[in-house]
Amino acid sequence: FKENFPGSIMSIGEDQSGRIWVGSYGEGFGYIDADGKSYHKYPQYPNISVFGFAVSKTGDLWLATMGQGVLCINLSTNQQKTYVTNEKAETDRDLNCIVNDYISTLSFSPDGKRLYVATTLGVCCLDIENENWTNVFGKNCLNYGTPTRVAKEYGGKLWIGTHDGLYRYDLKKKELQ
Repeated sequence: FKENFPGSIMSIGEDQSGRIWVGSYGEGFGYIDADGKSYHKYPQYPNISVFGFAVSKTGDLWLATMGQGVLCINLSTNQQKTYVTNEKAETDRDLNCIVNDYISTLSFSPDGKRLYVATTLGVCCLDIENENWTNVFGKNCLNYGTPTRVAKEYGGKLWIGTHDGLYRYDLKKKELQ
């Protein structure tokens, strides 16, 4: 499938049907059939940059994009929803939106009710049922470097990889360790 396959691969993920999703830098995204024989480019977003995938317990595909926020696609109905920032979010962390549209990775909580999103300005959390966004660190952004990865929540703690190292955030105490 070299003919229509993107060149600069930035992310790889698998959905519940066994399809392998491939995200590129500026060349869109698509999937490889479960049998591994053919690649299908997703036509609605031909030039998007995708840096991460996450699949919800309901089978929705969530994408971390560079500059276009978070994209959610219901793979059964093809219904799509985009979550983008409000231009005032960089100074007002109480707004119900992500803090910016440059997303490096996404990760679901173990119960699947929350989606953690690492942006270049901090980590946000989406309460999926209520569609409420919060900044994980309250009004202040993580001052220890740009978050590059958010690991799954384990025992009430969120693991965050940055350009300056690994940090653990206690969700109950609201404390960075």
